[in-house]
Amino acid sequence: MSADDGLDVVLTWLSIDAAELLTQARADVAQAEATSREIGDPEALASTLGTQLGIAGAATRPPAPLWSVSLRPPAAGETATPEWEALRRHAEECLRAREVDSQTVDLDDLLDPEEVRRIERRFMGDFTVQAHLDRYDVAMIAVAGLAAALVDFLIVKIPEDVVYLGAHEQGGSPLTTLLQEQSVRHDNWLSEWSKVSYDHVNTAGLGVVVAGSGPRTHRQLTFGHDPLIGLVVGVIDILRGGMTAIDKYGQLQISGTFSAMQYDPLMALVRQITHILSDGFTTMGVPPPGWTLLTFVQAGSFGTRDRTVADLARWMYTQGYDSRHFLTMGTSVAAVEVVLRGYWALRKKMDSEFAEDVQHAAAVAGSDRLSAHPRFQAMAFGAYAAAVAASSGKVAVSQGNPLAINYAEWLRFVQAVFQFAHGRAVSPTDVLIRESQANAEALARGWPELDALDPEFPSITL
Repeated sequence: MSADDGLDVVLTWLSIDAAELLTQARADVAQAEATSREIGDPEALASTLGTQLGIAGAATRPPAPLWSVSLRPPAAGETATPEWEALRRHAEECLRAREVDSQTVDLDDLLDPEEVRRIERRFMGDFTVQAHLDRYDVAMIAVAGLAAALVDFLIVKIPEDVVYLGAHEQGGSPLTTLLQEQSVRHDNWLSEWSKVSYDHVNTAGLGVVVAGSGPRTHRQLTFGHDPLIGLVVGVIDILRGGMTAIDKYGQLQISGTFSAMQYDPLMALVRQITHILSDGFTTMGVPPPGWTLLTFVQAGSFGTRDRTVADLARWMYTQGYDSRHFLTMGTSVAAVEVVLRGYWALRKKMDSEFAEDVQHAAAVAGSDRLSAHPRFQAMAFGAYAAAVAASSGKVAVSQGNPLAINYAEWLRFVQAVFQFAHGRAVSPTDVLIRESQANAEALARGWPELDALDPEFPSITL
């Protein structure tokens, strides 16, 4: 007999007795109410109820703990509980009703131990949000990390062909090359419509001097040209008709008003976005999101020229490490997401037990969003940890060339770490409340209604 057949027998017994237990419970409540009206003494009332219900010493015996009423069979050297013995008797009755010899079946083995552990893990209360990964989850973490590594090595590579350190010829990314070949003129029609105050190469006469600013670097040094930071600083510059920049020494430079001010915030935001689009596909492009902040980091000593982090960031941008290459780097992130989310959706559809576990964990987490699910967060954390480890290996293989860094992967890894930590920062009280609510909903759904005599009832194979 298989474990699934054994569980079917148990569920059948529970469904057969469900209606009888409910009827008996209602009768007991009615009898207790009648007795309470007749007996004024609480102790006498408890004794009378215990006698009528056939429970000796009910008034003095403490209530059984919740875990004593368990479907778990007794372990070696452990005395079987009355509940387990009752379960055995009723299971034997169900087997006889189906003309199965109960002597040929070991009822203690009807429940698969792994299945029992899974059920107990799902319904056991806890003080923290837990993520239980099985071997399939771990396998998918490895597959997702490997997929990201392959995409990083074969597609992302570095922005363009270079000879690093004067001795190492390294091939650029075919995808980034394709994107950069679609460059448009810097004075295209969209740039003419979306002129902004901070778009100045020569800052002389503007009331501010930005050291290091030039035709190839001014977009790296002005915050308005950053696709992420520009949504705030760039819009403010447009509204006030000024410019906010950072020079090659890490000094913040803020000009006064030297251009026409924009009084409509919505129009300023539209002009900011369209200006980034107009510059994004020119020869130099625009920096990756958030890249301008690295100019503040005047620390480190890298390479033969002892470059700081700010120097490296500026040099990398001039070598094609722009937002177009950022899109290329995003393909390795997309590979991880496709593997993990595809596996998640497919397994939910094909594995009902997995779907139930996921539903219960989502209720405990307090969110239906996949990114907030503790199990998915743990998988994403592991997959992106493997991805950035492979990315670090790519940098080593590239003789330490910083152009080989996958910036998009590292950003997603940091986000995965934050989500993983935030998902487990829930207070114990909230976890217990959500656990209780999730268990109550599961109990409210009840057991499936099964009839052991139904011709479509699963057969038992001996």
